[in-house]
Amino acid sequence: MLVETPRAFNFNTQHQEIWDPRPYQKKQYQKSTIDLCIPRVDAGTSLSFIKEKLNSLNIGYVQRIYETPLRNDTTQKRILFKFCWNTKSSSYIQLKELLSKPDGSLKVVYDMPWYWKITITQHR
Repeated sequence: MLVETPRAFNFNTQHQEIWDPRPYQKKQYQKSTIDLCIPRVDAGTSLSFIKEKLNSLNIGYVQRIYETPLRNDTTQKRILFKFCWNTKSSSYIQLKELLSKPDGSLKVVYDMPWYWKITITQHR
């Protein structure tokens, strides 16, 4: 059972964060983390809802998740998260290859027909 820590709002960087301080100790999750991004999400969508949907895919575990408002659109926000892959999953290699391609992305359907496009975070 996941116990969610309270949200913290940092006024300096204008983002909210949910962080699970509990380290994930299972061997299939070790040393297989990646920084991912959902570029556009409705501003009313909660971080706990997004984390729950991503964790329910059984392809890995969301270790840390942030939200940042979009500059030009107040009705949308950007989600950044650190994802720990389940290396024992049969689809692990296929999904990682799809993301590593130039302009590679995944589409995760969270409520048919609505989906999130997930990409690797581009550090600036």
